[in-house]
Amino acid sequence: MIRRLFDVDWVKNIAAVGGFKLETKGTVVLLVDPVVEHDSSAAWASVGVRQVLRVASATDYLQARQA
Repeated sequence: MIRRLFDVDWVKNIAAVGGFKLETKGTVVLLVDPVVEHDSSAAWASVGVRQVLRVASATDYLQARQA
C-alpha cells in the first residue's frame, strides 16, 4: 500500500510545529513553512532522482524555506 506523504506521522509533526532542522553535509539548516506539494512529473528533481521517484510512485514532496 502506498501512503500519501501528508498521511505519515513525521510530516504531520513537522506541519504541527511549523518547521524542522535538516542536517546535510555536516551543516544543520532550519527550515520553516513546510507544505506538501504534488508533482507527478517530479520536475524539481534531477534526472536520476526523478527516475527513482517514478519507480517508487512518489508523487508528493515536502517543500520548506530556509529560516
